[in-house]
Amino acid sequence: MNKRLFLKEILNLDLLSFFIYIMTKLDFKLFKEMSSKVSPLIWLLIFLLFALLYLFKALRIKILNSEFQVKKTYIITAYHNFFLMLLPLKLGELAYIKKLKEENITVTKSLSDVILFRIYDLFLVGLFSMAILLFSNVVGKGYSILFLSIFLVACLTFIIYPSLFYKLIPSNQKSNLLKKTATKLKDVIGSNNLPVSKKTSLFIYTLFIWLISFSIWVVLLTQITEAELLSAFLASIISTITTFLPINLPANIGLTQGGWMLGFYVANLPLDIGLAFSVFANAVYVIYTTLIFFISKLFIGNN
Repeated sequence: MNKRLFLKEILNLDLLSFFIYIMTKLDFKLFKEMSSKVSPLIWLLIFLLFALLYLFKALRIKILNSEFQVKKTYIITAYHNFFLMLLPLKLGELAYIKKLKEENITVTKSLSDVILFRIYDLFLVGLFSMAILLFSNVVGKGYSILFLSIFLVACLTFIIYPSLFYKLIPSNQKSNLLKKTATKLKDVIGSNNLPVSKKTSLFIYTLFIWLISFSIWVVLLTQITEAELLSAFLASIISTITTFLPINLPANIGLTQGGWMLGFYVANLPLDIGLAFSVFANAVYVIYTTLIFFISKLFIGNN
């Protein structure tokens, strides 16, 4: 067995064990109380925020695939996110490639889309992280301003002159396999040769994607735990960072719980409530992702 795959399997077993441990420690009475604190109006608001989140993701896909209508990119988004939630080890990314292949889009092109999306996602989550740290005083303001400035410069540089980042990918290794992989990665990333205006739009849409995504959990956190706005944002961002790890189990169980527990710890929120909220948030994510997937199929269809 491949060593990397073996390591991922071990980590997945750890996540599963952690999830089982969380469930044994969960106060289900507290879990029930959390549900009762969310009014029907708030549940409707959460649904609308999820729908809006998918709309901006659909618009982002359309930037890279202008031949598609928004209706088409919305169902692709719903399909992609559903299988990202459903499948382990980020295999859900293949759902995007499969859907685009059905539209005669090459694997290289769709793969470059995914890589670009994740690069922009990482930049924006990093940007939000530095901004929240700046205002929350978790680290010194001097360090926060420095990190925030670096991220801003990095984002702008990627938009204006992305070839600088391609040069960071090594291509002179002695191993032929590494050399071929690095060269292929450059070719894949470079296949999306977008004008600055489209890259700016991509940046703006990604900004709204993450702003809405964080807002969903901030709304729930402030309703359920009465946490301050800044603490809720900080916990949401910390929990989100862990989702970039390629070691998730189906429905992100284990990883979601660990992310929220870490978020509550960093934001100095009660860990006993964080334990229950981590399971609650995971359930909300699974339910709404599934709901939007089937609603999209029902009202928009596959075409």
